[in-house]
Amino acid sequence: MADETALKLVKSELFLRAPDAVLEPDVLSVLRKYVREDGGKPKTAVEDLSDNFSGFAHMASLVCKWLQQTENPSKTPGSDDTPQDEAHFLKEVIKARFDAEKLDSVLRSKEHTPAWVGGLTSDKIGRQLIYDLSGVHKNSLMLNFAVQKILADGHDQEVAGIGSNLAGYFGVYHRTIATRLKKAVGASPRELEALTSELKESSCRGEHTYVHAQQLLSRLSSSANGSIFRRIAQDIESHAARAHGAAVWLLQPSFESQTCADDHDRQSVRCLVAEMLALPAEKKSPGAFPAAQIAKLSQLFSSSHPPSFSPMRHPQVLSILLKALFLQPTITSQRQAEAVIWLLARVVSAKDGRPSGGSLDLSQAAETAGSIEAALALCSEAAKGNIMSVADQQTAQQVLSSPVAAGGVLTSASAHLQSGQKWREGSSHEGVGNAFHALIAFIIPRHPLLLFKAADLIVNTLKAISNSRPGLAQRFLDLAVLVLQHGEVERVIYRLGDWARTADPSLMRHFIFQALEACAPPYSAYFASFLLTLMCDAGIRLNRPGMRRAGQADLLKEFAEACKELDFVPPLNGREAKFLSNLQTEKIY
Repeated sequence: MADETALKLVKSELFLRAPDAVLEPDVLSVLRKYVREDGGKPKTAVEDLSDNFSGFAHMASLVCKWLQQTENPSKTPGSDDTPQDEAHFLKEVIKARFDAEKLDSVLRSKEHTPAWVGGLTSDKIGRQLIYDLSGVHKNSLMLNFAVQKILADGHDQEVAGIGSNLAGYFGVYHRTIATRLKKAVGASPRELEALTSELKESSCRGEHTYVHAQQLLSRLSSSANGSIFRRIAQDIESHAARAHGAAVWLLQPSFESQTCADDHDRQSVRCLVAEMLALPAEKKSPGAFPAAQIAKLSQLFSSSHPPSFSPMRHPQVLSILLKALFLQPTITSQRQAEAVIWLLARVVSAKDGRPSGGSLDLSQAAETAGSIEAALALCSEAAKGNIMSVADQQTAQQVLSSPVAAGGVLTSASAHLQSGQKWREGSSHEGVGNAFHALIAFIIPRHPLLLFKAADLIVNTLKAISNSRPGLAQRFLDLAVLVLQHGEVERVIYRLGDWARTADPSLMRHFIFQALEACAPPYSAYFASFLLTLMCDAGIRLNRPGMRRAGQADLLKEFAEACKELDFVPPLNGREAKFLSNLQTEKIY
């Protein structure tokens, strides 16, 4: 009995003599046991604790405070908001020295879950460490167990917010993608773009995640908000194809919605479409014209009972056909061109009521084919720099009322206007720019679904022109304002923000005043914040010569007054807030 008491006393003293024992969580319980049960002396306990106090934790805390005080004063807020404290550096040490096999052996050797797991999962910093480690060590049993425990404890939203790092855990991935897809319904264009970006990253990490995402989206595409989910599915598909090549497109038929009878011809169309989609992704034949597939598809769709046109209406298929016609890098004969026109016209104009017991209506195919041919002629003339007569303009407006003809013109314009080399070759290209400018101006008011593509084309053209042709650049900025007027605000602002970093201030001022003249209050905070940034960069001044004569000062005052009603989230930075305050008090000198 005496020996047992002596052993307990020695064990307690060894604990109290350990470095920094006073900082251990259970030091009080050991002290009580040492004094009350083991017969230890309080004086000895105090001496042991004080003599062996090293203060490593306090030294670490002091160094962290020094680091904060010596932090780079020019660091912008939000550039790195991670607190440089003890927890941060401890996490970094753990991540650097982490051994998944050793940790898993602990789980296998214990009958019960180690108590410290609950401590980690109940603490926000501990959970973040688990997420970080799980993103790297995807096969760790202990980390997988910890993530499942976090989910069981009710932190679903937090896990979903982690994004693609946890995509390797299928249960976590499924909850994450479900949360993202719920948010997609009713999201703004900017929010939808951010959600799609997160889904692309997480869904393309492996075959099982990609297939699961596409199967979910395929089912959702037939719901009330199906168009949103079809767009997300196509964006994920394109992202995966860029990373993994032709194999992704060959999977495409497996995810198509089953909306009508699956006959042999429909299966043939699916396979041919998959081959067409895969062809540009193959390294041996990038940009090759799918002549064999076009010939077989033409034969299938020329029968008295053609298969469903649904597989052919994939955006990438339409893009391939438009590029084949309007870029013409690979079409070698007029016969091939006629086959593509015939097929494209039937695909976009067919009204197929057969799935619901109706009939197939191809009455618009001939007119659509005529519009495509006329659009090709317009692009041919524009590529020569020929300006349209009044009669030609009337014809062009009629031709460009067809969506497929308008899409073809934008495809052709992208090849002629977005190359910086062509603009540097000589002044003759300015005529080409003016000719396509007129065609784009006809398209913007007529086709809201093409505004996104038009906005990208306009800004890419501005970048290609650079500051060498200010007159032409101003006319393309006027087109950007026209796109704004017709509702594509967020895309224009997003792309122009990138252009403005290197733009001539005079061009920025031109856009600002054209936008203020075209877009009356009330303004959104997003739009007003963008204009304030441009105004600061462009050097807007109320006393600039000609401003009062041109009415520009009145536009600025109207804008400043409208901004009083806005709640800017995130708030304006110091420079923008000061500029707006001066503008509202007419102190912009």
